[in-house]
Amino acid sequence: MFQTLLLEYDSTISVETVIAHFALQKENAKHNLETLMSKKISYKNYCVLIRYLSFYAPSVALELLKSKQLKEPYFYLSLLAHLGKHAELEKEIKSQLNADSSSEVLLLKNYLHNDAKQKIIQLNTLFKENELELLQLKDKNKNLFVDNLYSTATPLPKEDMPLVSIIVTTYNLEKYIEHSIKSLLNQTYTNIEIIVVDDASSDNTVAIVDKIALKHTNIKLIKQTNNVGTYACKHIAMEYVNGEFVQCHDGDDWACPQKIEKQVIPLLKDRKLVATFSRWLRLDKDGDPVTDRIYPLIRENPSSCLFRKEVVMNKMRLWEQVKTGADSEFNARIKQIFSKQILTIKLPLTIGSYRKESLSQNPNTKDPLGRLKYWEEWKKNLIKKRII
Repeated sequence: MFQTLLLEYDSTISVETVIAHFALQKENAKHNLETLMSKKISYKNYCVLIRYLSFYAPSVALELLKSKQLKEPYFYLSLLAHLGKHAELEKEIKSQLNADSSSEVLLLKNYLHNDAKQKIIQLNTLFKENELELLQLKDKNKNLFVDNLYSTATPLPKEDMPLVSIIVTTYNLEKYIEHSIKSLLNQTYTNIEIIVVDDASSDNTVAIVDKIALKHTNIKLIKQTNNVGTYACKHIAMEYVNGEFVQCHDGDDWACPQKIEKQVIPLLKDRKLVATFSRWLRLDKDGDPVTDRIYPLIRENPSSCLFRKEVVMNKMRLWEQVKTGADSEFNARIKQIFSKQILTIKLPLTIGSYRKESLSQNPNTKDPLGRLKYWEEWKKNLIKKRII
């Protein structure tokens, strides 16, 4: 599908070509959209059009939603928030959804507050409903962000706790790595080892991890002298893994105290299960929820796969050693190969950081079209090998 979207341009104006033209910022994109809208297209295709345009042209997607009055209230609100139309957002919530306690509305209300103490109340309402440990601000005078969060939790009894290895790759994360590692050390599931592979950082990341490791014997730091990329670093980390289970964790994210517990317990109860996934929500530096895909704000965390090491390594290779996007490819393969032996924990167990300088947001590495081409290629390969 994506190959069609990105590479084929003929005289026929279709949903696919319109999306492709906006993705490639072609001059005739708006004209072709108008031509398409003059035709009759199905409700399903209209929804597909809006979903993709929200990524490439959110203002256009918002106008389409308004003009057709589709029954997509949360998506509409998320577009208003994404585009900074906070007055309209507040008006819509107050007039239609003020009593709505859904996770989407709770999170979107953060855009209506400037005070971090008010923002965290919204998050804690969500966490309380999901029976998760409540969040607290380290400094009440600072913004709600991953580096200003903590939570207290009661550890589980240590009996019959198989070791879980957590891989953390780092590159110039001096502002976040301490908070990220401490969130792992504060897990209710305590039989863990943390393997940090630093990808030749030029800041104080290594010194910070070294200092923490002096106090915690379950932290191992591997220092790279050359920058090889996060997925190559994950392969290096696997050489040091001792655990029966493995999970990755981004060095600028914050793990909720029950994250490992919620994901590993199902694997202990059911030996047939091979891996679990969980969800996350990402915050920008103002403490507002953000996602490139606009909606929903709580999504599957691409770094959340917690898997049985031996079973997975005997049946499939690990991450492709590319610059970006290999998590998605790995996740697709493990889900297809093990199918019904995969479980998704439908809880936001990670607070992700949304930063312009991160790997996924940096203009030098973000490249959404490049990711789509990569996704298209690996989907072809999976189909060819009859995995999907």
